[in-house]
Amino acid sequence: MLPYIILGKQVYIPTYNLMFGIGLILGILVFESGLKKVALTRVEYERMYTIIPLSIVIAFIGALFFDYLVHGHLGGFTFYGGLVSGAIVFLIFLRIYNLNIYKFLNLLIPSVIIGHAVGRIGCFLAGCCYGKPTDSLLGVIFPAGSLSSLKYGMGTRVHPTQLYESVFLFLLFIVIIKLVPFYKRFGIYLTGYGLFRFLIEFLRGDNRGIIFNQEFFSPSQFISILLMSAGIIYLNKIVLPEGDIDELHSDNQTGTL
Repeated sequence: MLPYIILGKQVYIPTYNLMFGIGLILGILVFESGLKKVALTRVEYERMYTIIPLSIVIAFIGALFFDYLVHGHLGGFTFYGGLVSGAIVFLIFLRIYNLNIYKFLNLLIPSVIIGHAVGRIGCFLAGCCYGKPTDSLLGVIFPAGSLSSLKYGMGTRVHPTQLYESVFLFLLFIVIIKLVPFYKRFGIYLTGYGLFRFLIEFLRGDNRGIIFNQEFFSPSQFISILLMSAGIIYLNKIVLPEGDIDELHSDNQTGTL
């Protein structure tokens, strides 16, 4: 845990904010790389850089608002709140501009994954999103004053669920850009991450919020079920026209960025 990087007297950088910024920059670079590998008109390219900043801003607000809904106070961010709100805005503007929804959703997904992976490292450094107590060799002990020590007591070993998720996301990023056909990226992400998030929630030890007046399943687990369902439908029911498949594969035969 390293919540701040001290640069001098009263000068410091919150590591959570730093990793969030790094993740955002990496995500933009990955998206830019993807755009260069798919044939776009100048108008499409310019519209993307109108849609993306707006989607990021709305995602930021959505993450803050959703955290308030499930916890009842301001001060935190919830990934799913940001993902859902940002995705809605992204889809709306793709439709308004009459852009190929399949193409740009599958282009965007690697950026979402890599940004999220780096962001979870920020969660570990800040000490939030911690896991339940464990005797496992993978367990970590957060220092005095950390959220987990305040909840479970000093010296308690807990699951580093932040790092579990970060490792999974880095692996998912590699799999999606190296092994998954371009037009299936979105479905694989929804299904894969939804399943992982549903399971990792059972190891989370921080306040998960309450929904439907029960505490066994967290709000994030219900959203995970929706994501998995949407991913399965996308992969098994949606059939792209032959021309669209050829277009999506035109510069992505290996699925690399």
